[in-house]
Amino acid sequence: MKKLTIALITAPILLAGAAAFAGMQHHEGYDKCDRGEGKGHESRMDKEDREDRAERMVERMSKRLELSDEQQVSMKKLFDEQNAQHQTMRTEMQSFHQAMRNLDPAAADYDKNLAETKRIAADLAINKVDQKVSMKAELSKILTAEQLSKFEDMRERHGEGHGHKGDNDHRGDKGDRKDKGDNAE
Repeated sequence: MKKLTIALITAPILLAGAAAFAGMQHHEGYDKCDRGEGKGHESRMDKEDREDRAERMVERMSKRLELSDEQQVSMKKLFDEQNAQHQTMRTEMQSFHQAMRNLDPAAADYDKNLAETKRIAADLAINKVDQKVSMKAELSKILTAEQLSKFEDMRERHGEGHGHKGDNDHRGDKGDRKDKGDNAE
């Protein structure tokens, strides 16, 4: 009798969990493991959404930083350029991840393929740093010193609220926690 009761209680729970899991994987046709590759999608966020996002960012910045009309046009152009660079980098990153998945330690040319994959990873890292530096330089050309200072403050506050920007822990505690071995007082 106990086994039957347990089975009757457990079965609906398992079925509900399986249904919820299946629904999460294919929500709105988006499979997290296959992020649109080969499905004819440009990306998760299509071009119109990216343009709208850039305009919304410029609107928010315009209000907070009191941008002139000329600055707004320059910022929109900068965000559009940054977006194009981001899309290129995203495509390169997808290729890199595919190359990583394709590495076969048993292959005769494994060392050569590994070296090439490492070179690609280094190039991607360098490009990311170059993009960040370039963005900061362009912002300093568009914004006044006061606006740039406000912008940096906004960026820091935004990062704090999301648990990143200089925080490797990703839990928002900014490294203030003690290690397990440090609490023996």
